[in-house]
Amino acid sequence: MASFSDALQALAQGQLKAEVLLTHMERALTRDPRVIDSVLAHLAKAYECGLIEAQTAAKLKAHALRTVRALQAHGGEPAGHSIVDASRAAAASLGDENATVLPFAPASGHAEIGEIDIDLTQIAADAACDAASAHASVAVGAVLKERFLLEEILGVGGMGTVYKGRDLLKVEARDKNPHVALKVLNEAFKKHPDAFIALQREASRQQKLAHPNIATVYDFDRSEGTIFLTMEYLDGQPLNSYLRRQVRPRGGLPFAEAFPIIRGLGQALAYAHEHDIVHSDFKPANCLLTTTGAVKVLDFGIARVIQGQDDSERTLFDPSSLGALTPAYASPEMLSGEEPDPRDDIYALACVAYELLSGRHPYDRKSAIHAREHALVPPAISGLGRGRMRALKRALALRRPERTPTVAAFLDELQDCRRMTPTAWFAIGIVAALLLLAAAVIVLRQAPADVAARPAVHGAAG
Repeated sequence: MASFSDALQALAQGQLKAEVLLTHMERALTRDPRVIDSVLAHLAKAYECGLIEAQTAAKLKAHALRTVRALQAHGGEPAGHSIVDASRAAAASLGDENATVLPFAPASGHAEIGEIDIDLTQIAADAACDAASAHASVAVGAVLKERFLLEEILGVGGMGTVYKGRDLLKVEARDKNPHVALKVLNEAFKKHPDAFIALQREASRQQKLAHPNIATVYDFDRSEGTIFLTMEYLDGQPLNSYLRRQVRPRGGLPFAEAFPIIRGLGQALAYAHEHDIVHSDFKPANCLLTTTGAVKVLDFGIARVIQGQDDSERTLFDPSSLGALTPAYASPEMLSGEEPDPRDDIYALACVAYELLSGRHPYDRKSAIHAREHALVPPAISGLGRGRMRALKRALALRRPERTPTVAAFLDELQDCRRMTPTAWFAIGIVAALLLLAAAVIVLRQAPADVAARPAVHGAAG
């Protein structure tokens, strides 16, 4: 079972086919046609925050309305709800200025669509198997390069499918840990002649990122028509699952519990930045909490070289052109197609930090451009303290020049909210100097009386 919002998120990330969602949405409407308001509200919200495109939103809306119209024709019209009004409201959410704007919450008295009969984990696995079966050499049980046995699907993303694999050479050598992770890239890469060269260079750069908080990439290879990465196999759970299952129900984690995770993620990004690499798609789904307690950053698949660095390795193909950005975590500059900058990753890291501490996204999962245009401000987190909230808001700034310049600065400000800025230290210095000056004046005023008293004492002694 999954919520309709989670299903829309899975659709946006390529983990769920639109046809599958349409089927389950239709079933939910058939069971209770009154949830039409809620369905349209979710679609409007997903479109406005950039989660789904207008065409996708319109397709889902049209199917929902057709379903309810069919029920209406058979005497099943939702009580108190007009199909015409619903249609005009949904159109308004997609840009029709002549229609009434659809509210983001269902009107009072109308039903809310809750969980739908859909297992996203199984659906994602089935979709990956379907995609894999299109190419005979890619499926569970296949062997790539006569070496890597694909044992099970670990996850499906916008750029490919990740498998747990067994390295048969390690098995032959009786290695106690023969498992690796293999990311098989999807068909979109075959449409770009320079994709293989560019991604080979990206993999080479990540191989240089030897850091305890970054998943190790071993190699980038091709088996017939299949392009894949071999990576360190990690046993644990993705951060997005951890947020959904453990953080959100608690309304966020205490700072002492959340900060070690934030620090580990930040240290990984800071190390990459030191090597002139911006992750460019940092989000909870690309982070992992291992069973041993380690924090790992994954998937530098669309990582980009910082402008002016390593120009010799630039190609005409930009991996980010494959559309793998996640609107809820991408900075305004990334969404606008500007050159990469470490502050793009800092924005994404601050979004994740805010979620860990509050259980919710700072801008309600709306895109950064939407947040900037509507002057949205992240709500204060209860119990966090003003200093740490200030540190979060600075890192979440919707204009790059106003954003925290480095990951190290963000972690320092977040960890020690009492740490003062140079301006504050200067002000304290001025106050201290004034106090010393005042003390000196007092001493000088008292000095003549002391001098006049001393001869009388000596005279008495004589």
